Amino acid sequence: MLEESKFEIQNLKVEGMGRRILNSINLCLDGNTISGLVGKSGSGKSTIFKFCFGQLDEMQRFQSSGKVLWKGKELSHWKLPKVIPIFQDPFGGFSPYGTMESHLFEPFKIRKAVLGSKFFETKEGEYERIHSYLDFFELKDHLLKRNRKELSGGQLQRFSILRAILCNPEYILLDEPVTAVDVIVQKKISDLLLRLNNDQKIGMLVISHDLGFLKYICESLSVLDEGEIVEEGKTDEVYADPKSNLLRELKQARIL
Repeated sequence: MLEESKFEIQNLKVEGMGRRILNSINLCLDGNTISGLVGKSGSGKSTIFKFCFGQLDEMQRFQSSGKVLWKGKELSHWKLPKVIPIFQDPFGGFSPYGTMESHLFEPFKIRKAVLGSKFFETKEGEYERIHSYLDFFELKDHLLKRNRKELSGGQLQRFSILRAILCNPEYILLDEPVTAVDVIVQKKISDLLLRLNNDQKIGMLVISHDLGFLKYICESLSVLDEGEIVEEGKTDEVYADPKSNLLRELKQARIL
């Protein structure tokens, strides 16, 4: 029997700075599709993202409880990560030192360190693998020799997604992946994510305040307002007949 692919957040609660930020968040998402989480600024979207990857405890300003699971197993229990983050700021995701090529070899180095004697891949093979993805991501060979400061936000965001793919993920979480790029690049990244889901069957949770972007790429949609999930379902159905005040406001505020 095939293992069911589910990404789950169970009973997530977060308090900090004198207030309740998230209140009993529960999500159970199809691990083979693209799901969206929409909410206005300050609603707790990025807090959920940070909790999933253990970043809230590092900040020591929050008290949190809850579980995050992939295929029924807590994320922290995987020897090699199966769920990979892509952060909002593409510039902050890369060190200012080193070329894009060196950054793209980081997943290779991690696999080698974790697997030890069971690791049989070669650097040459990984180099060929990186180059095989460049056309898919609409990135030119010469960009591999550039550093972070020499690339645009759109190029860096595509390199961020490429690096995540090189980690061999089964599921990806993306925090505001198109907020720092123009409309043309937004469309390219949107189509890229759809192709990755269709061609490689990689599921995703995309967190954004951009309702139009989420409507374009997501099969299901959850609405976060004041730290609670107030609405969820198939994207087309939720969008066509919004039940929450927030989703009605977001829909009315759309320019196009």
